[in-house]
Amino acid sequence: MAGAFRVIARKGYLEGTAGHISIRDPVDPDTFWINPLARHFGLMKVSDMVHVNMEGEIIGGNYACINNAGFNIHSALHEARPDVNAACHFHSIHGKAWSTFGRPLEMLNQDACTFYKDHAATTGLLTTGKTVDEAAFLYTLMENSCLIQLLAEAAVASGIEKQICSDVEAEYPIRC
Repeated sequence: MAGAFRVIARKGYLEGTAGHISIRDPVDPDTFWINPLARHFGLMKVSDMVHVNMEGEIIGGNYACINNAGFNIHSALHEARPDVNAACHFHSIHGKAWSTFGRPLEMLNQDACTFYKDHAATTGLLTTGKTVDEAAFLYTLMENSCLIQLLAEAAVASGIEKQICSDVEAEYPIRC
């Protein structure tokens, strides 16, 4: 988890103070680990992580303050989705910009097709996975897909026509 934060910092997803990653505890799956508030992502260490229960009580790890909004997002997610072990939410520039349109991403290329029929328009980006690595990778992929979408929208404004992958093309890269 700490390593994912350092990667996120190198990628520049540091806008605001409300970014967070959580991972379900493997021993007690009704609890999870989350990052502390006000710690620079590039300096994050394993010993910085905070272990919380679903009521928001800090039960282990670093007894530092956590982001209330982050706790609300991650606790609701972990409670509702037992299949999800990890989640990432940051306020990255392209994700924030695209989310202002209130539209899901279009399937403009193979990377965007990763999210085919598996994402929604929200107030930012949130990705999930079986591991922190998967959730962080998907976050980066979604942030880049938002950038591509914004560039495509700008090109359309100048009269260039967009091509969107068909449903068959969009489904092709996905195998579960």
